[in-house]
Order: sequence, then C-alpha cells, then structure tokens
Amino acid sequence: MRAVIYARVSSEKQADNGTSIPAQIKICKEYLARSGYSLYKTYIDEAKSALSTDRPAFQDMIEDAKKTPPPFNAIIIYSFSRFARNRLDSITYKLLLRKKGIKVISVTEPLEEDTPEGKLLEGIIEVINEFYSSNLARETFRGQRENATQGFWNGGVPPIGYKVLEIKNGEGKKKVLEIDEESENAVKEIYELFLKGYGLKKIAGMLNAKELKTNRGNSFSPSTVRGILKNEAYAGTLIWNKYDKKTRGKKYKDKKDWVKIDGRIPKIIDKKDFDIIQKMFEERKKVSPKSLGRTHTLSGLIKCGLCNSNYIYARRSKVRGDKKYETSYYVCGKKDRGSKKACPNIALKAPQIEDYIVNLLTNKLLSPENVKKIVYDMHKNYSDVREEVKNKSKSVRESIRRIDAKINNIYKAVENGFNQNLLEERLEELKIKKEDLLNEL
Repeated sequence: MRAVIYARVSSEKQADNGTSIPAQIKICKEYLARSGYSLYKTYIDEAKSALSTDRPAFQDMIEDAKKTPPPFNAIIIYSFSRFARNRLDSITYKLLLRKKGIKVISVTEPLEEDTPEGKLLEGIIEVINEFYSSNLARETFRGQRENATQGFWNGGVPPIGYKVLEIKNGEGKKKVLEIDEESENAVKEIYELFLKGYGLKKIAGMLNAKELKTNRGNSFSPSTVRGILKNEAYAGTLIWNKYDKKTRGKKYKDKKDWVKIDGRIPKIIDKKDFDIIQKMFEERKKVSPKSLGRTHTLSGLIKCGLCNSNYIYARRSKVRGDKKYETSYYVCGKKDRGSKKACPNIALKAPQIEDYIVNLLTNKLLSPENVKKIVYDMHKNYSDVREEVKNKSKSVRESIRRIDAKINNIYKAVENGFNQNLLEERLEELKIKKEDLLNEL
C-alpha cells in the first residue's frame, strides 16, 4: 500500500505557529510508519489558501490520482483544513478520489470514514473549517482597514520613492512608509518634466536612458510614468483597498470601498503641483479631431524582427517657423514604450511602407493569372448558388402544392358534413405553414 503526503501553509505566520511544512511532514511520516503505508511522493504548497484549488502541488496530486491505475492508495494530511476549506471543493475532490479507490486520511482527526458516524463527523469538520476560513478573512479585512485608517502600511511593494519602515507600536510592531532618498529624485524628476510639457513616452525614455528601475526592477514605460503622476501617495495621501484582488489587481474597486487618509504619508510632491497635473490629464481626455476615423493600414500586421513586439502606428509633430510638419511612421512597440536601448530596431515611414505593401499585394495577388482564377471561382460559385436556390425553390413550391391539396381536402370534408369546428384548427395550421413557405420564395 502506497501513500502520498500533502502539506500546505497559507502564510508565514501559520508556518511559525506550529503547523509549518516540516512539522506537518514529520507528523505524517510518523503516521505512515505506524500504519504500514510506504511513501510514494510528497506534495507541498506554500503560501496558498485552501479556499481555492488553484494550488500547483494540489493539482499535480489530483492529476496523478486520475491515472489508471492510480500510483497511490491514500493521501495523508495533517488535518482536513490542509486539504480544503471550501466545502464544495472538498466534496468534489473527495468523490473523485473515492471513485479511484483513494482515501484521504487526517492524522490529527482520525475518522472511520466508511461508517455513517464518520461521514457525519467529517462533514461537520469541513463545515467548521469553511466557517473558520470565511470568518478569518472577514476579521483580517477589518484589521487591515483599521490599520490603514491609522496610517500604517498593510504590505505589498511600496510606490517608487518610498520604502517600508518597521516601527514599534505598543507591544507589537507596525509598518509605515518613509521616503527612500535613493529613488525619490526620480519621482520629482517625472513631475518636473511633465509640468515642463514633456510627454509620457519622452519621460520614460529619459529615465531608461539613465538605467533607472521601478521598485519591481522593471524599466519605465509610459503607463508606469502615468501611474506615478496619478498616485496620490506622492502628495501625502494613503489609499488602501483600491484594487480588486479577484482580478489580481487589474481592476479598481468601487471608490466607496477605498480607505483614503490624507497626510498619513510623507509628501514627495507638493499638493498644488499634483492637482495641476490631474487637471492636465482631464484636459487631455478630450478627443483630438486628428485621430477621429483614422485607420492605419498595417496596424497589428508588422512584427519586430529583433524582439517580436508588434509595430505600432505613431505620429510626431514639429514646428519650424510658422509651419507645422507631421510625420507618421510605424515603430517597434517595445521601443516606443521605453527607449532606444529597449529595442534598437528602426522606425518605418508610414507612407512608404504602406505603398510598398499595397503594391506588393497588387502585383502578387492581382496578377492577370490570379484575376482570371478569381473571376472563374466567383462565376462557378455563383452558378452553384444559383442551382442551389433553384432546387430549394422547386422544393418549396412542391410543399406549397401539397399543402393546397390538404386545404382543399378539408374544404371538401366540411362540404360533406364533417364537423367544421374539428377541422378549423388544422386548416389554420396549414395556412400558417403555407405562408411561411411563401416567405422563403
């Protein structure tokens, strides 16, 4: 009899609370030694919640269990809460495992799962685990909200220009944001350049030319610069619960759910300058008439041969004397978002490359031979469609003829003394059918 061990912790705090991964594995191995199972494999998930089954090691274990025959007969866990805290997930996966002849055994909650009492107790434990997890999430949220209201940092990567400082708070410790002298100048430079009229792409390119990085170690892009210019933290405002975790931070929550506290973070940017920039963004929301209805022939069709990014359409304006000149071209998207160092590939002037591609397609696709073939295929297709329509029309007319015959038979039946009321419904049905067929002609 072979068994596997599944161990899981959802946080560092839990790992330090007596249920660490090594502690779980040690207790499970002691059970194996007593029960006569041999260890086939150990699956470990760290920093993964049991409210979801989106756990790599857990899914690997389930995939192995689906094999025919399965390579193990039992899954040994420290407690049922390690397997799943979601009741539906627990039932679903245990049913799947049971069909494969695999038991789920909790070392600290021994049950006779084949007895009615064991199944009842197992269900009660799973419901309690789900309640505990849901209640813990609610209490954690309340604690974090209160923490943010008092101006403390709830975790995560701080905005560029700041670093996390741990301070003493009563008997425990709390985290706050303080200015990072090594990176605050980059933030100040971004704001100063934008106020001077520099665009997002230009600013990103200038920062990347200096080989500066974000707090996540990435290069600057126009969207990164825009995010910094719109982040109220730099004007001293702490915002928490802004992003929806279910979308992995890609979408904002409703503003009424945000916790927003002014003056809780040391300012890098003056509030007046921040407000001026927000008004500038509002003005830029107005749609430029130049881009209305503008189509770009090769958008999304050109790939960079060096970095495989899409080439995108761009336009630049230059003023010389009293005249304004516009240049349109296609450029590597990666280069356009960053600097020349991001990708050294060249830009392509839009009129020339568009004319070249159109001429190439015209010469290749619309050659005399191809035109003849296209005309032949279209004519053949037209003939086929015409024949199909003709056959269908013939079939429809035949159906109408049969319906007319049935209607005449009903009229004759009425004339011969059949009950008119009994035949009226059938007559109406045939008339509707005939009308539908006439519409198809």
